[in-house]
Amino acid sequence: MKDLFSKNMDIVDHVINSELEKIAAIVEQCSDKTKISYIPSYEEELTRDANDFALILYNSKHGELRKYAIYNPELTELNMAFLMKNQNTLPEEVLKVAATNLTRAAKKFKLEIPEELSKYASNKFISRLVNTDEIDEKAYFEKISKIKTKSETSHKKFALHGKYPINNKRELEKAAQWFNRNYNYLSVDEIEEFTTNIKSTNEPVTGMLEKYAALEKTEFNPDFYNHINVRKAQLRANDQEGMDLYDDLLKKADEIGSEKVAYVLEVIDKELGVDQYYGTVILNPFESTYGHIKTAGVKFNDKFVTLEKLKKMDMDNLSMVVGNDITKELRSNDGLAVFESLPTPIKNEIANLL
Repeated sequence: MKDLFSKNMDIVDHVINSELEKIAAIVEQCSDKTKISYIPSYEEELTRDANDFALILYNSKHGELRKYAIYNPELTELNMAFLMKNQNTLPEEVLKVAATNLTRAAKKFKLEIPEELSKYASNKFISRLVNTDEIDEKAYFEKISKIKTKSETSHKKFALHGKYPINNKRELEKAAQWFNRNYNYLSVDEIEEFTTNIKSTNEPVTGMLEKYAALEKTEFNPDFYNHINVRKAQLRANDQEGMDLYDDLLKKADEIGSEKVAYVLEVIDKELGVDQYYGTVILNPFESTYGHIKTAGVKFNDKFVTLEKLKKMDMDNLSMVVGNDITKELRSNDGLAVFESLPTPIKNEIANLL
């Protein structure tokens, strides 16, 4: 299979071929240290020992080609990400050798092994050499055919603009981490798109993403008036025009509604340069404007227990705490009353499961 020798596999291949968009998308999912790590050139890799790579392709006509450097944590993490991205387009013989040695290196460097590669995880390195003349081409073409058919009928989910995949727990956690770092740099529209897509997964998230996903466009933040006054305080004392813009928005807020107010506030903030203070003394327009719909529930310790949360609880985990009969009652329409009637230690265990 001579075409393997021209296939882009690892990070160095993609750099050589200037596939910048693909590199950016894959590297974005890596750790902060890895994102800024040094990428060696092809010439530099030629000076390394063969054991510094997870895979060595061999062909009787082309000789050897080394792939997936594993001689430091950053390259190991990067190349695992690239292998994971391309695993469906590689012959199984190649995938097994590369994944086994990459995951072994990951263990050595105490890196997290992606779920998609976990079945190849090993406690020892295996022979890196794969003779491409001996690859089962029929099996490979059948694999490609099945993947193509599957991809044509699948619908992958992304958090924002076709980026930040959210199709499994690991992807969702990565997307949430990115949002929690960058939400103050996003527009009202982008935050709305991100939180809407996250909520469609029905999976729990943490941090600011959890807070933003709970905000409703139909409700005003009860402190909206104060958030406007904080903005006014950042203006120069003689900037009467800026003061008037914010005052006028306050006067018309109820009339035009919270959703339009958020967009107008975003425009005013940018025009007056107030957006530079987001995340410090000022909350961005999304958080400043939108609030929570009041939900019936009870406060217990630091948790707000609602009927919706009780109904979504995992039955197996809940039944281990209260038994099957009480589990059914807690997930019924009288769940809040049942929760309130339970002893405090039991309520505490249930709250910890929320």
